[in-house]
Amino acid sequence: ILVITYGHLGDTMLSIPALRSLRIAAPAARIEVLVLQSARSILAGCPYIDELVEWGDFHHKGSSFGRLEKGALISGLGLKLRLRRYDAVLVMHRSARPMRTLAGLVGARIRAGVSAGSDHYTHAAQPHTGVESAREHNARVLAAVGIEEDGGPVELWTSAADQAAVHSLLGESRRPIIGI
Repeated sequence: ILVITYGHLGDTMLSIPALRSLRIAAPAARIEVLVLQSARSILAGCPYIDELVEWGDFHHKGSSFGRLEKGALISGLGLKLRLRRYDAVLVMHRSARPMRTLAGLVGARIRAGVSAGSDHYTHAAQPHTGVESAREHNARVLAAVGIEEDGGPVELWTSAADQAAVHSLLGESRRPIIGI
């Protein structure tokens, strides 16, 4: 199973409950996640996935070269991922046209995401009419393939290097710390 999580830090964090729910529903499946290099650290220690597939994002968004760049990057990435022979691809947050196109190029038998019907998803979740969080969006994609999101917390995992960096910054302080 390939899960496409096109988003930066916050959106990638909000894919974690969906990944956990997918792992519970398909414990024996190999789950790979396509993630932006800039958001890799969010999922690096995630126990619900087997492999991270990284890519660098679009560099010319909004420019005249942007459309050409998107087409070339998505085509190349789609062909590379097609060689991995996935059975299913799920497009999580940001079901933007390039990600929907990528899902089709991967060639998986099962393709799920949010669509109004023109993207050839085999399991389409209808577009939401109001404001919706990335987590709610992801839960609807899971529901399209018959999986219920577990409602549990967003989790993060730290490495020994992360913990050492915090210790060197804060020392033995026990006071409350709030990060925004």
